[in-house]
Amino acid sequence: MSKNISSPPGGTGIRVVQSTDDLLVVEIPPGGRGARSIGFFAFFWNLITLPLSAVFLSGEVPVFVFLFFGVFWSVGLGMAFAWLKMRFTQTLVGVKPHELTVQRKFLGRKKLSRTELGEHSQVDLEVAYQSNDQNVYRVCVSGVDRQEKFGTRLSQAEKEWLVAVLNRIVCPDHDQSGSQSSRQPDYCTDCGTQLLTGEDKRVCPDCGRIYLDDDAASQPDEADDLPAHSRPLDMDPVAALAPHKLSPESPIVVEIDELKHLQFWYPIKQMAFKAVGCFLIVVTLIWLSVVAGMLFVAMQDQNQKPADQAISAGIAAVFGLVGLIPLGLSRGAFRARCVFDLDDENFTGKFRAGVVRFGKSISTASIRDVGLGHMTSPRSLAPRTATTERGEKTGMVFSSEFNMPVTLPGNRQLSEDVTGLIRYQLDRMGHDLPAAAEDRN
Repeated sequence: MSKNISSPPGGTGIRVVQSTDDLLVVEIPPGGRGARSIGFFAFFWNLITLPLSAVFLSGEVPVFVFLFFGVFWSVGLGMAFAWLKMRFTQTLVGVKPHELTVQRKFLGRKKLSRTELGEHSQVDLEVAYQSNDQNVYRVCVSGVDRQEKFGTRLSQAEKEWLVAVLNRIVCPDHDQSGSQSSRQPDYCTDCGTQLLTGEDKRVCPDCGRIYLDDDAASQPDEADDLPAHSRPLDMDPVAALAPHKLSPESPIVVEIDELKHLQFWYPIKQMAFKAVGCFLIVVTLIWLSVVAGMLFVAMQDQNQKPADQAISAGIAAVFGLVGLIPLGLSRGAFRARCVFDLDDENFTGKFRAGVVRFGKSISTASIRDVGLGHMTSPRSLAPRTATTERGEKTGMVFSSEFNMPVTLPGNRQLSEDVTGLIRYQLDRMGHDLPAAAEDRN
């Protein structure tokens, strides 16, 4: 009889290739939002470094100038290679009772690594790095003489799922027995952060939850064994809001209002975006001023031949075009917006800021509820008790695939309006949700 495992949560497209009593093979596809971000940054880094190198490395130049630009080229080419690795590396993870095999395929080349598993082997999450003061985890398999680590770019829900299904084969006794180690987790069951261990308790440094070793009441209940997207919801319900009931002062713009389709957007007015836009404008003005000064000096040089002046003008034109890039990015920062599209099949949220665009989709059928909830657990909030508030609640769409934030903190009215519109459309399409406050339609 084969092992019955749940389907992977939505995210990057993780796929179960084979599942039996003694073998599990999982495919982790390449790509992801992180790859796009690194590729975008590497492209513009090298785009700026190329014309600068063409100008300063022409003719006879001192060695230190080559070394100086060598640093920039090393960074640019390193980021480009990292993008290639993330974009085109396919990973297959195979596990059986005494061996873990990981195959990484990159541009046709395969790299295979095997890890022997023993009696004390197990699969856990460990901190890979920090982003925006939040821990980012990866899957770590502890073998007899080495560790295998992978899955950093997966969503938190996918990492939790992968740890659970791999442990069913790696350490099946722990999975079934409910041992002491399983009742005293190393990671917070609310937010996934590694716990700080004391003499008689464990404390989450992010959300403040406390696990007392000798107090059964403080141990995780059955809901804590579920992935984060399947646990009971900590949210404030909102009433449904019909599009025609939006306040005239509301920044929300409804593009499509149909029985089976709703599309709307709102501008992002956080000061951080305006600050970035102003900074990029200043950078553009400084850049273009330097280019204009260089061109003026070159044209005033009477010793230059017309051909040399034409070359100087061409180089200045390239520099000028490069300088327009931050100007375009600043325009995007000032006009940043969030766009949402909801129909019978999918709910899609997109962030647009000029050429910078990315989004997430979940199936409409997977939506559990809509309301105001916690998007993150900021480390800056000191954890005093297990019930410490984790910051201001914002608009959230709760799904069995993953929980999607639809607004940023700082504007509760906007959060209520956005989630109210989504709830209204779900009600209108016949999607069952828990009862909320009286509708505003």
